Amino acid sequence: TDWVASDAYNERLSANRARAVRQYLVDHGIAPERITAVGYGESRPRDTNETSQGRQRNRRVELLWKLPVQLDLLPACVEPTARPDGREAEPDVRRQAWVGDVLFPVASITILEPGRRRLDALIAETNSLEGFVLVVEGHADEAGDSESN
Repeated sequence: TDWVASDAYNERLSANRARAVRQYLVDHGIAPERITAVGYGESRPRDTNETSQGRQRNRRVELLWKLPVQLDLLPACVEPTARPDGREAEPDVRRQAWVGDVLFPVASITILEPGRRRLDALIAETNSLEGFVLVVEGHADEAGDSESN
């Protein structure tokens, strides 16, 4: 979401995007108690909001897997890499893996086809794992208004 629209609008939009991804996962077989969804609005940009490409990268939902297992046991769809924003794991989490992003069109909570493919791969490989929690974090860009977010 963007900085011209209000903080409240951006936070609401990012939360709605996170809920849309959460619902997609639930609708495709991931137990709802294993998924948390939160919206951060424009407070955690990954890229500059001075360019359209940067704003696109900021209009995202990040998927973060919190796991009680070793990273070498992860399914192939999970990249056991550090988060792009460099944030550290929470102290009470033994393992975490950044799964990736789902990007959104301007002013929309519609999951685009590349995001659906990523989510489908995640769903196919996670249902057999025990003890994971998937955190769905919604983010927004900070340039534009409710018409261009």
